[in-house]
Amino acid sequence: MEARFDRLEQKLDKLADAMVKLTEHSVRIEGQDKRLDSHSERIDTIVKEVAVISKAVQSNTGTSRIAERIIFIILAAAASTIAYSMRG
Repeated sequence: MEARFDRLEQKLDKLADAMVKLTEHSVRIEGQDKRLDSHSERIDTIVKEVAVISKAVQSNTGTSRIAERIIFIILAAAASTIAYSMRG
């Protein structure tokens, strides 16, 4: 009878150890969930910032195209003036 109680006690000890491990894993999972939520918030913030930067880049692209065309017109006019003055 005593051996049977010893086996039962051993099984209960194993069960208690398993419960402790499950609790530890549960705590780890909760921590990982919090970190995952934090990362999601950071990613959302970065996505919004990228959208703002993308709009700014598109605006600057249009402005730079206009500036580039004006510079080429000025260069073409200067080259034409130089060529006309060298005509002699």
